[in-house]
Amino acid sequence: METIPKLPQATTKAIATVVKQWTGTKGITSTPTYAQACEALGACQSLRKEITKHYTAVKRGALDHLSELRGMEKAQLEQVDPTERLLQELIIDYEDQYHAERQKAAESALMHPAGTSLSRLEDDLPKVKGQYNHPTLEPVVTDLEALVKAVASGQIPLEAVKPHLPCLRRMLTEQEEMFEVPGVEVHRRVTVVIPS
Repeated sequence: METIPKLPQATTKAIATVVKQWTGTKGITSTPTYAQACEALGACQSLRKEITKHYTAVKRGALDHLSELRGMEKAQLEQVDPTERLLQELIIDYEDQYHAERQKAAESALMHPAGTSLSRLEDDLPKVKGQYNHPTLEPVVTDLEALVKAVASGQIPLEAVKPHLPCLRRMLTEQEEMFEVPGVEVHRRVTVVIPS
C-alpha cells in the first residue's frame, strides 16, 4: 500500500505558528492588533489554499481508483441484479400460490371432512438450508400534498418532511430580495477575504 504524501514541513510549521499565536485570543483591542489579525487571516487563507491544493492532488489519484472500483462493482452487480429480482418474484409468486392452494384445501377439509387426508395439508415446500422470508416494509410517498397537510395538522411529526436546501438556495439566488418563503429566513454570513 502506498503511503499518503504529507504536507511540506514548512506548511505544517506555518500552521502551528499561526494557531499558537492566535488560539485563545479574546478580542482585538487596537489598530496594530487589527492589522496583525488581518495578516494572520491572510496567512490562514493562504494555508487553506495550499492544504486544499495538496490534498486535491492526493485525493484525485485515490478517487480515480475508487471510481474504477465502483464502476467494476456496479457492472458486476448489474449482471446479477435482474436474475436476482426475477428469482425473488418467481419464488414469492409460487409461495403465494402454494399457500393459497393449501388454504383452499384446509377450508375444504373443514367443510367436507370425510375422505380428506390431513397429510396433504402439511407444508411440504422444500427449503434451502437456512432459508427464510424477510418481509421489509418500505414507505412510499404517493401524495406529497397530503403528507405536507398531515405534518401541518400535527398528525405526523415534522421529521417526516425535510427541506430541500439546494432548491431553496436556487430560489434565493434567482429571486434575491424578492425571496419570500413561509417558514424560511435568509441569514447573512460575511466572510472576510484577504487576497494572497
